[in-house]
Order: sequence, then structure tokens, then C-alpha cells
Amino acid sequence: MPLRQPLSCDELRLFLADFDSNGHLVDDEFVDTMVGLNRDACERTLSLGTLLTTLGQHRMQLGDLSYAVIRDLYHALAPRREDVILELGSGYGRIGIYGGVLFGQRVVGIEIVPERVQEAMRVRNALRLNTVSFLQGDILTAAWPEASIYLLLNTDFPPTMPTLIDRLYQLSNSRSLLIASLSSSNASLRVQPWLREHAPDCPSAKLPVELRLFRSDVGESPATNTRLA
Repeated sequence: MPLRQPLSCDELRLFLADFDSNGHLVDDEFVDTMVGLNRDACERTLSLGTLLTTLGQHRMQLGDLSYAVIRDLYHALAPRREDVILELGSGYGRIGIYGGVLFGQRVVGIEIVPERVQEAMRVRNALRLNTVSFLQGDILTAAWPEASIYLLLNTDFPPTMPTLIDRLYQLSNSRSLLIASLSSSNASLRVQPWLREHAPDCPSAKLPVELRLFRSDVGESPATNTRLA
């Protein structure tokens, strides 16, 4: 019988620790129930047409990763407690909530749809995840807090990828970056000479997810930076 009430943070941590270490499958909606996320109810209040009209031409469809892929992502990244993860297009915050509950990871998510940010923050506050925050804004133009790991998980349309890549490239001139990507975002990052691609040893590294990590080389000459058409 499905749980009707979300778990406490301590109970949720025990469940996610078992899931994270044993690699078994879970039903994403069931985990959302335990987390306390009401994604479906919130989505029913939204209109794709209205979102596109009011917020611009962005990828507005609900696209939160499954918890199995999120588990693979954290295993591939192996972040340190002091690392700050910036998720560009955070949806309902599954990645931040998972890392905050299980690892006390510092995660900042930026999401353009206000209702999704509000729901993610509601859960974040209920679980008292002080290391996690969610900001409402356009990832193309919003201020990015300083981070060491950037998540670019197929959250934007290909025509706008050059803007995101230019922002990441400018940051790479002053420090090394680790960028996680999947699906169609990989093609845009793969042609950048200032990035080095790595396929992690996890199920999600295979198609159709194709999780990839890209590391930057500090101080790469601007003349070699590839600009996408």
C-alpha cells in the first residue's frame, strides 16, 4: 500500500541510503510520496502554452531525472562535502533533495517555472535541508552562484546552448569546472576543445541516458574555443 504521508528526514535518509548502496529499482512516484513532493498536483495547475507565453521559448516540459539516474549521477560525480553543485534547470529539485538528505551536499538549483521552485522549496523547508536552495530564474540570464560542479542535464533547447556554453567557458578561464551532461546536451559540449569528456562506469552512461562528465582545462586559449552555430 502506498505511503500517504512523507517520511521524516531521518527516515528518508535511511531509505535513500539503502537505495543508494544496493542499486535496486524504485518507483519514482512512490519515492516522491516519501519525499513529500507533489509534482503531479502542481503540474495540473500549469499550462505549457501559458508558460511559453509568459516565460519565453525554453524547455518547459516536466523533465526531472529518475531516482536511478540521480543515484548514478552522484556516484559518477563523487562530490566532496565542500563542493557546491549548481543545477541549471532544477525542476522540482529531486537532485538537490536527494543529495541534501543523503549527503548533506551543497546544491543550488535554478528553475524558470515559479510553481516548481515553490514546491521544491516547500519540501526543502519541510526536511530542513539547510545545504540546499532553489532559485527562480532564467538560466541564460540569471546570476549564477559560484560552484565547482555544474549540471547541464538536457534542460535547454539546442539554439540556446551557445549562451550556456559561453558562460561556462568564461568561468573556466579562472578555475577548473566539472560539468555533468546527458542526452542531446552532450553533442554541444563534446565539440568544445576546452573540455575533456569522460563516460562514467554506471548504467546511465549507456543509451538512452548517456550520462557524461566534462572537465575543463584552466586557461585554454579563447582562440580555440568552439562557438556553436
